[in-house]
Amino acid sequence: MSEPSSSNHYATLGVERSADARAIKKAYFALIRTYPPESHPDEFKRIRAAYEVLSDAEARERYDAQEKGYREYEDAVAAALAAAEQASTAGDEDAAQAALRQAIDAHPGVLLLREKLAASYARSKDHERAIAALDALIERSPETARYHLLRALSLGALGKPDAAEEAMRKAHALAPDHEGIQAALVDALTRNEHADEALAILDEAAARHDASSLKGVSIQLRRVHVLYQSMRPHEAEEAVQRLVEQVRASGDPELPKHVASELGAPAAALFAADRSSRANNLLSVCRALHPESLVLRPYPSKATLETSALPPAALEWLAEQERAQDGPTLRMNPWGSPLKATAGAGALSLIAYLLLYSAPAPATEAAATEAAASVPFTGTAAGAIVMAALLGGVALLLAHVARVVHVRRKSPIQGLTTVHPLYLVRADPERTELYPLFCLSRSEGVHHGQNGVYSHTVLRLGFGGAEVSLTFLDGGFAQAWLDHLLATRKRALELLAAGYLDAEHGVELLPPTQLDRPPPSTGARLWAQRRRLAAAAGVALVLWVGAMVSGARYADELAFRDALTRDAAPAYDAYLRARPDGRFADDARRALIRRRERGAEALALALDRRAPGAEALAALGHAVEDSGARVVPLSLAISDGGARVPAGDADAVFGNLGADLGATLAQAGLRSARIKRAPGAGGRSGEANAIEVDCTLTRGAGAGGSSQIDAAWKVRVVAGGAERRSFAVTTSASAAGAGPESGLAGLYAQFLRALLADLGLGGVEELRRQNAPYKGSSPYGN
Repeated sequence: MSEPSSSNHYATLGVERSADARAIKKAYFALIRTYPPESHPDEFKRIRAAYEVLSDAEARERYDAQEKGYREYEDAVAAALAAAEQASTAGDEDAAQAALRQAIDAHPGVLLLREKLAASYARSKDHERAIAALDALIERSPETARYHLLRALSLGALGKPDAAEEAMRKAHALAPDHEGIQAALVDALTRNEHADEALAILDEAAARHDASSLKGVSIQLRRVHVLYQSMRPHEAEEAVQRLVEQVRASGDPELPKHVASELGAPAAALFAADRSSRANNLLSVCRALHPESLVLRPYPSKATLETSALPPAALEWLAEQERAQDGPTLRMNPWGSPLKATAGAGALSLIAYLLLYSAPAPATEAAATEAAASVPFTGTAAGAIVMAALLGGVALLLAHVARVVHVRRKSPIQGLTTVHPLYLVRADPERTELYPLFCLSRSEGVHHGQNGVYSHTVLRLGFGGAEVSLTFLDGGFAQAWLDHLLATRKRALELLAAGYLDAEHGVELLPPTQLDRPPPSTGARLWAQRRRLAAAAGVALVLWVGAMVSGARYADELAFRDALTRDAAPAYDAYLRARPDGRFADDARRALIRRRERGAEALALALDRRAPGAEALAALGHAVEDSGARVVPLSLAISDGGARVPAGDADAVFGNLGADLGATLAQAGLRSARIKRAPGAGGRSGEANAIEVDCTLTRGAGAGGSSQIDAAWKVRVVAGGAERRSFAVTTSASAAGAGPESGLAGLYAQFLRALLADLGLGGVEELRRQNAPYKGSSPYGN
């Protein structure tokens, strides 16, 4: 298309004089896309001026009826009118008003000069002076409806709805068929809550026109607008449905587009009234009528898109916004997510390390033996699963960090929040969130401080069901940013209502058609990241295998180290039972043999060789150490030969024999084996290495005729399957006494002394009692 001419409005827009309103609007949209104000300001002004004249029925009628040079007036008036129009087109209303006032002083009878002056006052928002000029015009020509209409518009701008409605009624009474006056009156009545009267005027006008004609359709559109504004949504939706049916039945391919564009006005009013659901229902109808429109479609409260899927022009615009030093762009920290992921990976790694390599030191030798024989937590099935989960999390987090770093290095943007003509945009290299400004329903800012000193401002914006929270360190900038956001929203609503939103610069960068794209499903996102997930799984598997092998080696080393520290046969034995194929199994076996040899040698050295049973006990020690047995059976048989002693009482006292004898042997050096009582018939255990005791209790008479208890003890020491020592001893104690040498306790104490003396352990027992007094239930040694 060639550059628009400034000589004639029709030539400027490139349309014929017979073109209707729809053709003029279509041509206007096409031209301003080619000549936007940012790059072609002069051409845009000429296009806009031509459209304002030709889109207004009365102005167009005047333009068609007379020559552009106002040659019906004398030269001075025509020159003043031309100068005023040129100044207004340039945006200099002060110059236009000065030229008109000067012309009025010279030619007070020319009403067009006063009308132009009143219009200039109204454009510069000096409505008081505009009303004064219009009053003068009405006084001179009270039957001109246009003067009353202009006066009503200025009264409305001053916030005087009742006076504006009265002036509008006068204009309508003077020109009942004038569409512009009729529309203005209907709007005034609707604003003043006189919707029924407005609908009556529209119904009366509709009766004079064919419903399928352009005027008939315009009246129905106005009726829809009134119904929505008067809070009658159901009636409005029914009217819209009837209108759509009529439009589709008309066969005119351009009529649906025109109706869709005009329905933007009630949709904008619904958005402004925070009735987004109704507005989107209406825009759904617009989309069905005009699917090619970029903007006439529903707006969800939030849409999330993949940044990589945005058009290249949109990415370039976002990059420009991010680089801009001023404007509404807020930059976000691009490394927050990777740092958090790295910290999470470190925390999971620390937990895994503690599970693998942290083990409390055993407090006692028994605990050490149990720890050496137990399997570490990471060696169990549950431990393996927990370790796999921890290391899998580490791998996923590190893969996320690597992916984010890679994406950010390739992306033209790092992270920003900015204002688009239609949206609040929050974008990073991976996702872009669009919050349509139409859906903005709430905005609130809270200033925060500490000890009376301002620190920051938190701004919360509600978009239907979505919310955005922004933090500002400057309260003044926060207010300015919010003002800009609200001004952008207001402009978008105004353009939607006027039908010009398609032509707004920047809309095509992020067209609302992007909002129709469904977000990728979870399965699609996982499939798109299959390589990253596979790599993470591979890394996790390698880490898990390495950790389990390292953990097992560490547990093996820790168990053997503890056995070395304890240097006890039970610790070595526990290690070998838990880890027969461990790295230190051979060392443990050699240490166990050495420890047992030392135990047997220590026992032999500790024995009193003069004792009759010393050789037998030494043989038992060697046999026990050679066999590797951990338990030496003690067979104890107790029978009552008339002593009338409850069996439970005797068993409770004599049952301490194993503990006392084992403690004495340990003191002598034989620590690798425990004396444990085992059942036996008649005091016989049937074991290759054992100590067998048979006790028979009887009752007799003591000195002075007192009652006493006698115990006949028979002892056998078996080593290597052969009897090495056998001896008998009888003990007696008063049956009525309560001291340590009376009753069953006395019998037991006498027997234990005799047994230890016979086995050559009398001196060892005395040493044990001095170094570590026995704390068991036996009365002997307490």
